[in-house]
Amino acid sequence: MHKRQGLSIKYKVFLLVFCLPVSVVALAVWALFGNAQQALEQNLFEMQRASSSQLAQAVASYSLSTDRLLHSLAEDSAIIAALETPAEQVDEASQREARVKLLDRWSAQSAGTAAADPYSSLTYSSGGYGYAINAYVVGFNGMSLNTLASDRYELEDLQGQGWYQQVLDADGAIVTSGTYKDEKGSGVFRYYIIKGRLVKDHITGKPVGITFFKISEAKYAEAMGPARSQHRQAYLVDGADAVLSSWYKPDIGQPIGQVGNWRSELFKEGGYSVATASSGEQVMVVRTPVEGTDFTFVELTPLSELVEPVHALRFYALLLLGAIVLLVALADFFITRWMTSPILALEGAMDRFSRGELAVRTPVERGDELGRLASSFNNMAAKTQSLIQSIKEEERLKRKAELDFLQAQINPHFIYNTLSSVRFMVAMGRNDEAEEMLIRFVKMMRYITDKTDKQVSLAEEVEQIQNYAEILRYRYPDSFSIAYDIDPAAGARQIPSFILQPTIENAVYHNLQTGGPPCKIRVRARYRAGVLRITVTDNGQGIDKERLQRIKSFSIKMDDSVGIANIHSRLELVYGSGSYLKVRSQKGLGTSVLYHIEEGGGPA
Repeated sequence: MHKRQGLSIKYKVFLLVFCLPVSVVALAVWALFGNAQQALEQNLFEMQRASSSQLAQAVASYSLSTDRLLHSLAEDSAIIAALETPAEQVDEASQREARVKLLDRWSAQSAGTAAADPYSSLTYSSGGYGYAINAYVVGFNGMSLNTLASDRYELEDLQGQGWYQQVLDADGAIVTSGTYKDEKGSGVFRYYIIKGRLVKDHITGKPVGITFFKISEAKYAEAMGPARSQHRQAYLVDGADAVLSSWYKPDIGQPIGQVGNWRSELFKEGGYSVATASSGEQVMVVRTPVEGTDFTFVELTPLSELVEPVHALRFYALLLLGAIVLLVALADFFITRWMTSPILALEGAMDRFSRGELAVRTPVERGDELGRLASSFNNMAAKTQSLIQSIKEEERLKRKAELDFLQAQINPHFIYNTLSSVRFMVAMGRNDEAEEMLIRFVKMMRYITDKTDKQVSLAEEVEQIQNYAEILRYRYPDSFSIAYDIDPAAGARQIPSFILQPTIENAVYHNLQTGGPPCKIRVRARYRAGVLRITVTDNGQGIDKERLQRIKSFSIKMDDSVGIANIHSRLELVYGSGSYLKVRSQKGLGTSVLYHIEEGGGPA
């Protein structure tokens, strides 16, 4: 009976693709508004950069003026001469005389007529009052000079300051400190910045003291005044992005990102960045370097002020886009459901089939190409299920035969060596010890016969190794020792029986054959994340490269590695290729054998 032909899948695909142009239009509209905001941001950045450059230039000019004045004081011969006065000659009179010279140079008096103050640009105003910076000169001879009589520093006062050591290390270069807070100060003298320089003898170059300015932070805040508004904030930061000057004083000393409570900062191609605060608010960050310093002038402007004209238009655009998307989503939902339901059913059946559910089948409810595809899958699945079941049965019988063969090879190998030891002891007249060896041998044979085709816990296997070691000690006393380091999790894991004994036996006999000192063997086991790792190491004479290469090949035809090869093959048969045996050795340094067992892998 022929099923009727349904609508071809190519028409269904056509209906789905019809919806794509609508989505493209919506994305184009959205991209248009996104570019409009970016253009606004770029224009605002250009305007702010121009104003920031002017403010940064004013700060740079002020910094240059203070640098020149500081250099002139540090190079002044009269001041240097005062600082070279022997320490025992420094007294109040000599300091008063030197301070007069400092004030003369500071006030620039000449010919009894007050000349224009050459440092008037260094003054600043706050609260309707004018202020000048304060200059200090402190010599290593104990001399202390200052332009403000009420504020004086001794050398001991400076040695605990961080900037003082920086001045000494700068060797004549000017050092600018961060912003300090004076708990005793008030008004414009609450926060200040130090600029200092080493004073050196002109001839010998020997340091004789330091000169420094104590500049109120208010001077820099005054320079940033034009950038202050209701929505804009301005900061002067140092090379580490810590705030040096701000109109809001608690911000001083804080990282600029912490002041704005920034969660992230995105750098744009135009040369600015956009920071996002924890509250979600975004601000434009414009950084302008201050020439001649490591200062940076930072202006912050909320982006909400930028895009206010666009918000209303964007709101209606979003409503329109939402309506389009809703209609497209509804149409796409019904069309896609009608078209893809058989595909999804077939995909689910194939996925379950690939995971091993061989009996899974998919319903055939349509007469088009998808219906015929589902019917073909069902036929294929039925044939594959039958074939896989036949192959699995053949593989099971094959693995059992191989495992039985390998187990049979190990047992005679152990029995032969043990009986040879008993025979040797009887020949030497050590009958009591031979009897004890036979008793232990019988226990081991019972273990072997009972556990031949079973798995045992690692703790049981270790117990039999201890029994085997006692047998060997009767024949070779004081020739070896075994230490065990088995964690409880590893001791409880199941492993094939009798896989550790060949490795212990090889270590003992190889050391006896090479005539080395007593062999120290260490058995260590750890279990982590489904992997059991057992390491057997010894301090014997090691294995030469040629023989080690033969052993690593795990060829069962090689007599000197038959035990190792059997263990390796048993691990692969029981656990699959993810489990293996690895042998490492170096002549004269001992041997290490690693059992790597991945549980749950199963044979490939």
